[in-house]
Parts: sequence; structure tokens; C-alpha cells
Amino acid sequence: MLSTWPAFTEAMYLLGAGAGWRGQEPLWRMIRTGQLILAEMTATMVARMPGLMEQYHDLPMDLADASLEALAEEQRLVEVFTLDRDFGSIDGVMAKPSRWCRDHLRECRWE
Repeated sequence: MLSTWPAFTEAMYLLGAGAGWRGQEPLWRMIRTGQLILAEMTATMVARMPGLMEQYHDLPMDLADASLEALAEEQRLVEVFTLDRDFGSIDGVMAKPSRWCRDHLRECRWE
């Protein structure tokens, strides 16, 4: 799975706030095992992100969302895995849970 540093940072924050290290460790494990790769932010992607945030300000689109959309555009990806309900409203992107979500997300849950 391919992601961006802004999305990874947001996920770590949310997992940490909800479960601390117990929630964050599975995400680090995915990095170590190569299941999750953080894409380099190209100059084109960085230049595109403010325009995306302005265009979709009513959702609103944050930096993590904009980085994922810019990556999808640059890599010509048509599916993006996200838990953000608003992401499916972005033109040209179909956001849906992946098989990875069903198989691995339970590792990040806390009670």
C-alpha cells in the first residue's frame, strides 16, 4: 500500500490519541515489513495540494487528504483507501475499503 507522510502523520496522531503505542505499533510494523510505503512528495504534488484544499474546502480537505489526492493524480491511481467519509466526494477518485482494511484494521482497534 502506498501513502504519504502527511497521511501517515495524521494516522499516527489519531491512533496515538485513541490507544497510544498499542495503536501506533501496527502501523510502524507495516512500514518495517514493506506493507506500507511512504511516497516521496514531488514538487508537482506539493504545488497541487493548495489548489485541491481550496477546491474542496467545503468538505473540508486537510493536508493529509490533499497529499493522497495529489499522489493519486500523479500515479494515476483510481482507488484510495481511507476512513474519511468525505474523500469519496472528490472528482475522479473512488474511495472504498480495501481487502487490507478488512484483514488488518482490527489490529488498530482499541476498547
